[in-house]
Amino acid sequence: MIKEFKKKFALDSFYIITNVTSEHKSNVTAYRHRKRMAQIAFGSIEGAIVGDKKIEAAFLVGDMDEVVKVIRSVHPHAQLYQVMGDDSLARLLKVMGTKKKTLDNINIVVNKRDGGVVIPKSINGANVIEFDSQTPADSSSRIRKELLIDPKMNSNLDEKVYEYIKSHKLYFKSEIIPACLKRILL
Repeated sequence: MIKEFKKKFALDSFYIITNVTSEHKSNVTAYRHRKRMAQIAFGSIEGAIVGDKKIEAAFLVGDMDEVVKVIRSVHPHAQLYQVMGDDSLARLLKVMGTKKKTLDNINIVVNKRDGGVVIPKSINGANVIEFDSQTPADSSSRIRKELLIDPKMNSNLDEKVYEYIKSHKLYFKSEIIPACLKRILL
């Protein structure tokens, strides 16, 4: 999907930003592993910037608001696009109700994954673009669930990322299987 998006919007460079923290999820794999998997999956794509130290520090200070400030300091005239799945859009809309966030001069590009969210035309100054990818939409949550059920199930998972997951024994540990899924599988 990233290559498709890069081509459609004629991007020279783009940042792959792995969540440094994920308060909305429990049992999150360590950031160093998630960062490394992103580097493996996207690092060979021309123009990809993965694991930028300034971006990581900004994320820890203030989430995407601070990240945008850092990117603007490096690329003051760039057109910014924040790409997310509709599940992440749902979380953003919820946060928008509790915090006053300004998203001026940003385009939020939403890839429909679940289809359960009404996608608005704008959010607090940000233009919202619905992106219909020709590549099947993946989410890390779905990939993790599939790996627990059948490690070979996800054909969209990069083979090198899969090998990293296997070599570090990520997502296969019984303690991360939710209790209800454990009862079904065991």
